[in-house]
Amino acid sequence: MTLTAGQFLRLRALALERLGIEIHDRQRPTLDRRACRMGLAGTAARERFLTGAESGDPDSAHQLVSLVTTSHTAFFRNPYHFDLAAEHLLWASHRRGRAAAWSAAVSTGEELWSLAIRLAEMTGRRGGPVELLGSDADAAALARAERGEYSRASLETLETGRRGCFFHHPPSARGSLRIQDSLRQSVSFRIHNLIEPGWNLGGPFDVIFCRNVLMYLSRGHRRRVVERLRGALARDGLLLLDPSEHLGAAADHFCGGRNGVFQPAPLSSNPQRIPPSP
Repeated sequence: MTLTAGQFLRLRALALERLGIEIHDRQRPTLDRRACRMGLAGTAARERFLTGAESGDPDSAHQLVSLVTTSHTAFFRNPYHFDLAAEHLLWASHRRGRAAAWSAAVSTGEELWSLAIRLAEMTGRRGGPVELLGSDADAAALARAERGEYSRASLETLETGRRGCFFHHPPSARGSLRIQDSLRQSVSFRIHNLIEPGWNLGGPFDVIFCRNVLMYLSRGHRRRVVERLRGALARDGLLLLDPSEHLGAAADHFCGGRNGVFQPAPLSSNPQRIPPSP
């Protein structure tokens, strides 16, 4: 059963209004498949879902986020980003006594845990003066991130040494691995919608990961989000996007961009230099 033309138009309007996400006609088959996997297989079920989302029903709102957002992620995607982010955070911590990083669309958590692992490898300790925050609009994905439990298949890209050092086998996990409790000391998670008018996340952040997010937003929402990211970033901070992404009409707020690494514009008088990529 496919979304009717009217249902698809209502879904597009909801995604834009509630999440700033622009849905295109070519995505309709993908949304149909996702809806079926979520148990929204018939016209009546989809009608109830859409009516609930339009009226502000919390369960329907959660379904909307899961339906229209992409949660695909992995450990150490673009490894250079984690080396650079960890080095910059340790530099900022040494300079100011503290440092903070934010993964602005953390999904199921692999990105933030990768950064926690890289920091632990570089410092020889877990926790410390670097605070790591992960946020997402998808409550179900965020719960998985906070649990820090992953199947062996999702950990295949990790070296054996990393799996052995930073994960353990909890009795109830049925073959999955869970992040070591010692890595959790400086890590926190919270629900956050990037198009919300007020951001109460703390900061400023020395590093912000916002990879594979801006490309899904409408032009106007993308500009506003980039402007807010600039405001949430330290003057000498780093914004990390996927190397294939760009800032669009808000590019004047940042400089750089090689390999997805941006710094605020104008730069501070003594900015952290971005080393050349390997």
